[in-house]
Amino acid sequence: RVLLASMFSLCTIYMAMGVVVALGFPDIDSGSVSAFLAQRDPSNRWLAMVNAMIGLAILCTFPLQMQPALMVLDKQRVAHRHHHNRHHHQGHRHGCSAWAAAGAVRSVAIRFGLVGGCVLVVLLVPELELLIALLGALCQASLSALPFLISLTLHARGAVRISASRAALHVGLLSFCILAATTGSYSAFADIASYLRVARAAPDGAGRL
Repeated sequence: RVLLASMFSLCTIYMAMGVVVALGFPDIDSGSVSAFLAQRDPSNRWLAMVNAMIGLAILCTFPLQMQPALMVLDKQRVAHRHHHNRHHHQGHRHGCSAWAAAGAVRSVAIRFGLVGGCVLVVLLVPELELLIALLGALCQASLSALPFLISLTLHARGAVRISASRAALHVGLLSFCILAATTGSYSAFADIASYLRVARAAPDGAGRL
């Protein structure tokens, strides 16, 4: 009940924001409302301050956005280590310690890899609005699909039991999230490719960053 209520509230907020923006700015062609408004009125100091505050908020909260994924990876690493220890003799303490040390190194390497990958994506995407559109399509839709995927997985393993109607509802919502992520990502990549083509065709590199 808590999961359904929270997801329904989240979907309602997302839909309300989308409808309000679409009604207020029917000609919007950007994945970021603040970036779209700043382009329409570059001299507006209020919009510049809003964009600066958004950038600061993203900078401060970016590590927190990766924490759930890192917690899952750490949990899998600990479970794998316990499984390894159970299948080895108790006298092999040195081997177990080496295995634990290697697991810690892998965990740190995964964290560095995730952060480095995010930095690479930021460097490769030429415009903030294109980056927001891409991350929104990939991350937001995937995050919305995660509760339904977890529920169906637990149901398939017998950990929880849900009715056939609720399972069908979860499958439908999961399919919708996958469709949204696929179409949104395709549109974002198409916009990035179009921007790069225009930037390369511009004389003397005009329009490039």
